[in-house]
Amino acid sequence: MSSKSSLLKCTCLLLGLAPALMGAEGGCQPTDEELAEIPDVEGRWEVTMDGSFGIDIDIGGVAYDSMLSPDESTVAVAVDGTPVEFTIDCSHELVQCPEEIVPAQFDIVQDPDNPRLFGVEVPIQECDGEEVEGECMGMVVETISTAPGTITADGMRFDLLLGGGVTGTTGCALLALYVAGGVLVSSGSAAMMNKRAEEIVDGDITVGYAGGCLILDESAIAMEEVRAAAVGATIALSAGYTAVRVP
Repeated sequence: MSSKSSLLKCTCLLLGLAPALMGAEGGCQPTDEELAEIPDVEGRWEVTMDGSFGIDIDIGGVAYDSMLSPDESTVAVAVDGTPVEFTIDCSHELVQCPEEIVPAQFDIVQDPDNPRLFGVEVPIQECDGEEVEGECMGMVVETISTAPGTITADGMRFDLLLGGGVTGTTGCALLALYVAGGVLVSSGSAAMMNKRAEEIVDGDITVGYAGGCLILDESAIAMEEVRAAAVGATIALSAGYTAVRVP
């Protein structure tokens, strides 16, 4: 599993995906030879998570990396010598862990005109109401959105923008980005023009949060400057997965 070191990397991936996810308008159409390298990915897939996830915390430019096993939920770091604990509560309505982003089974729909592009329906959280200075003043609701993805030109990997947005409570706002990627294992060949993806391996789902307030026990921190720094932390949770086609 490859973990991201901060929300900045999530943002970079988002920006890097944007041109590809916009489609072929304004660019060159791929040749038949190039299209032959892209495997057929359309259909239903079943995901298996690897059971643990990494947590990367950036506080004032200082990075802290850790791994959590399935029975762990707390990460402790020292900020200016002061111990700080972050508790990952996946049951919290405003905190989505990687395994909550992608359903156990999902359908991929591939663009017939440009098969490098595809879409996946995934649940995302949105603010149902007015947002004031990045804070949701209404209800946070879960909706279904079509996540755009793109396959690399060699047909070996893909990147998927799962969603993101602003969620918040009184005095606490989070900017969340959800991204995923993986390696495609295909049958067939480009020469025979029958490549078909059968498995996804080395998959990685990352949830990036700008704001540590929802997973931080502020009352346990005596020093105000340390508490303020921890509240403003950027946090990335990443989990590995594999997937196979459903017959």
